Order: sequence, then structure tokens, then C-alpha cells
Amino acid sequence: MKCPNCKGEKMIYGIVFKPEVNERIVALTCNLCDGKGIITAQQKKWAVDGERMYQDRITRGFTLRLEARRKGIDASVLSDMEIGKIKPVWDPVTKEKHEDKNRVRK
Repeated sequence: MKCPNCKGEKMIYGIVFKPEVNERIVALTCNLCDGKGIITAQQKKWAVDGERMYQDRITRGFTLRLEARRKGIDASVLSDMEIGKIKPVWDPVTKEKHEDKNRVRK
């Protein structure tokens, strides 16, 4: 299925602000599909669950680092969960930790 992050374009675009170059638009490899333009149905579910985790964290006013520390994991792992790169360990609805320890990075 087409990657919802880059819409199948394999790249995402952002604005970089640096004093020496002012601002400029840069193209980056999509962080969800790793530049493939497609994701699996499983990844799509992970992305939906991760978005719920992200929205919950933001609603509670926690930074990524604070939430990761609270959960006892590295901030980069939590980030990967929130964008759908890996299976979220916490149920986005009940907020309980899954017993499944086999988180797989794609």
C-alpha cells in the first residue's frame, strides 16, 4: 500500500533554517517507508497506533524524551513507535504495555 507519509513519492520535504543560508526547502528520504514509497498493512496499523500514542502524549503535554524516560525506553525507540516504524509496545487505547517483546524493526 502507498505510504501515507510521503504519498508514495519516497521523499518528504522540510524547511531548514540556518543563519548562513537563511531558509531553504530540503528533500529527505521518507522516515516511514525508508524511501520505498510503500508500506505493509502491518506498518499501516503500527502507524495508526503510533499516531494515537503521539496524540495522547501531546495532549498530556509530555515531550518525547520525558515520555520515553517515563516508559523506561530510549527516545529514538519511542519516536520509531510513534511514526510506525516499529510495533508500539503500548496499547494506544488502554495504554497498557503489551506482553509481546518481539518488536521488529523493518
